[in-house]
Amino acid sequence: MRDSPVVAAARAQRPALRVPTRRPSKASLRRIGGWTVLVLAGLTMVFPFAWSLSTSLQTTDTLLRVPPQLIPESPTLDGYRGVMEVTPFARMVINSAVVTAVVTTLQIITSALAGYGLARFVFKGRQALLLLYLGTLMVPFQVTI
Repeated sequence: MRDSPVVAAARAQRPALRVPTRRPSKASLRRIGGWTVLVLAGLTMVFPFAWSLSTSLQTTDTLLRVPPQLIPESPTLDGYRGVMEVTPFARMVINSAVVTAVVTTLQIITSALAGYGLARFVFKGRQALLLLYLGTLMVPFQVTI
């Protein structure tokens, strides 16, 4: 079916639609700003670890250079070798692992027993005892020393 000459002429004279330029919305700007803040915060938190790793792979002479270098020119493991030779490092790691395993096991056992008793038995002062127990769990052991 063909259009009439009037309709064809009207279509020919109609200006092309202009697509409006899209400006970034406030939500997308907020999202970009949020990601920027998160990336900067992440880099701020990762940088000390990267710096520690970098300095552990440098010699004493390169550590004292000005300006300091984040990436060492010639990384070396001499610092780690020195620690292993001077201190009983392996024994210290084993001691730490044993203490951690024992403390974690005892904490799980006492927490399970206390949780069972506080959940099943109703007695006077139960709420106060629960709050006291939870309060002691929230404070790290190192603070109480």
